[in-house]
Amino acid sequence: MNTVQVNNYSEKQVLISNPANLKQKKALYQVDLLRAIAATGVCLFHFICGNSKFLDRYNLIYKPFQFGYLGVDVFFIISGFIICYSFPSNYQTKNVITFFKKRLLRVHPPYLMSISLTILVAYTAALYTHNPVHVSGLNLFYHFFYLNNFTDVTYITGVYWTLGIEFQFYIILGLLFSRMCKSFYYLSGIILFLLALSWINIDHTHLIFGHTPLFCIGILLYFILFNYQYPKVILLCLLVTSLIILGYNQTASFYTSLFTICIICIPFGKNKLVQFLSGISYSLYLVHIPVGGRVINLCLRFAHNNYEKYLAVSIALVVSIITAYFFHLIIEKPAIRWSKNVKYFRAA
Repeated sequence: MNTVQVNNYSEKQVLISNPANLKQKKALYQVDLLRAIAATGVCLFHFICGNSKFLDRYNLIYKPFQFGYLGVDVFFIISGFIICYSFPSNYQTKNVITFFKKRLLRVHPPYLMSISLTILVAYTAALYTHNPVHVSGLNLFYHFFYLNNFTDVTYITGVYWTLGIEFQFYIILGLLFSRMCKSFYYLSGIILFLLALSWINIDHTHLIFGHTPLFCIGILLYFILFNYQYPKVILLCLLVTSLIILGYNQTASFYTSLFTICIICIPFGKNKLVQFLSGISYSLYLVHIPVGGRVINLCLRFAHNNYEKYLAVSIALVVSIITAYFFHLIIEKPAIRWSKNVKYFRAA
């Protein structure tokens, strides 16, 4: 990015004062670590705790990994943080369509291909199990637009509901982020409004309302770490408020959020394994159930003692990671490239 002299400020001063330049210079290895932990945790949760016929709840490895589902909470906090981090410094509400295009190109193609993979695996397995598989055209239509979150029609893979939540968040943030950057009062009002939504008495985890404190934590972390104009004390108070509201009914989510905050605030060095797992984390999240879950189902026939079952979990994880790696190379990387090719309008 070319740096120009503005209002007689030096080049160095412009670089320091421009959040976009700061964002380019700072590598967020701590976010890589969180992605790696969250994706692996969700995988192990589904492999170990997802099939009641596989391991009982009193098993040695069941107890620690029964909380692996909290990786979803980590992903929601990361989204609140990293989406704010990715916005250009001159983002305006009129850029919202561009933002949606970028997110859709980044997330949607791998999602659609994982649906195809899931259906293919299900029909292939049905040839041997003789269990009928039926996916209606209406269900596929709902999947395409993430509408299952608003209906009683279930997703063909359990993790897809979180993508529906993500897109609900994209709509909110895309429309409101420029306001958050304009004024501290706007930011405070929007955060308090989003937190108030979490108190809406709707018994539906597939709507964003109950998850807004997690996204707010990510948003506030961004402004605490990268905005040097807003008062830190008030931002920290809002962060604590988010944690209190979250912890009121969700103790496990409260501690998970504290852990995530600590990791984001601590600088970490580069680690090849962590970067690898972080790089394929979205692909791993998408394919681990249709691939690793099938490995577990297959091993049910052959694994008779705990050691064989532990081996089955290891095999399922390795096979899922290998599949995710190739899925990332073939499907996800082009999607990342397409998303990057969509540019925001620059301010005149």
